[in-house]
Amino acid sequence: MTKFARQQWFLLALGATLVGGALFYQPLRPVTEAIPQHPLLAVILWLMSAPLDLRRSLSGRHAVAATGIAVAVNTLAAGPLAWVMGRALIEPLAIGLVLAALSPCTMASAAVWTRRGGGNDAIALMVTVVTSLLSVVSLPGWAWLLIGKGQNVEVDAVELAGKMLVYVVLPIGLAQAMRGWSPCRLWCDRHRHQLSLTAQLGLLLMVLIGAVRCGELLAGTDSTLRLVDWGLLIVITAVVHVVLFALAWYGTRAIGAPRADMLAAAVSGSQKTLAVGLSVAMEFGPLAILPMIVYHTLQLLIDAVLVEKLGVKRAK
Repeated sequence: MTKFARQQWFLLALGATLVGGALFYQPLRPVTEAIPQHPLLAVILWLMSAPLDLRRSLSGRHAVAATGIAVAVNTLAAGPLAWVMGRALIEPLAIGLVLAALSPCTMASAAVWTRRGGGNDAIALMVTVVTSLLSVVSLPGWAWLLIGKGQNVEVDAVELAGKMLVYVVLPIGLAQAMRGWSPCRLWCDRHRHQLSLTAQLGLLLMVLIGAVRCGELLAGTDSTLRLVDWGLLIVITAVVHVVLFALAWYGTRAIGAPRADMLAAAVSGSQKTLAVGLSVAMEFGPLAILPMIVYHTLQLLIDAVLVEKLGVKRAK
């Protein structure tokens, strides 16, 4: 039992954080509201980037192509897939599922999950940057096509792009610039494990912030769903995520990419960020936010298992 807890500590901590944050959102809310979320994100991405030589990691024969496949799956395939699968749901949930699928790649957990599986986390970081910047156009555009209410989807393109540049692109660029100084590069390389561990702890803190917010939103949802609606939502959301994961996985395998690139593309091609998805879904009513919450929770739990089973370390 001690060995299992030591090996799976992150998965156990993740489950406890998700459940505890949602259940005890009231006492935890003052704590999480005091945490500056965007600066925390910037620190996590710096911690992930500092031990990486992005140019070298992306210079592989298949790395750029794998990045492109993951971006295509995340930006082009996710929305239509969710629209088709959502036909089995009641309308508010169907709309919410589409909006969740249209969100860009999550800003930290994709890189953390990729690294845990021994994948090429440089690809995950680049997919995060590219899909986040593309979302200022792709999210309202796809929403207009798929749910016919694009005119009601308010996405401040300038504000969103500015946040992505400051809190996503800048910390990654700063980390790479610092690696140009040999003492800093050597220090980062020597402390790669400690930096990665700190990034994982930071991610758990971000998950706690999201879980508390989800618990608060769920408590404020006055509409009750039938058990069958909940069951369909969970099953369909899981299927959407797994299909996106498989599309990126087999798409990169088809071009002969190494397993490290396949894993990175699959994780980053299928994960979605809670922050953007919730902010847009809230414009469509309380039920529309539920698919984003369910997607966020399932992607963390499902990918924890998939990374453990399909990771590079397990394959050796």
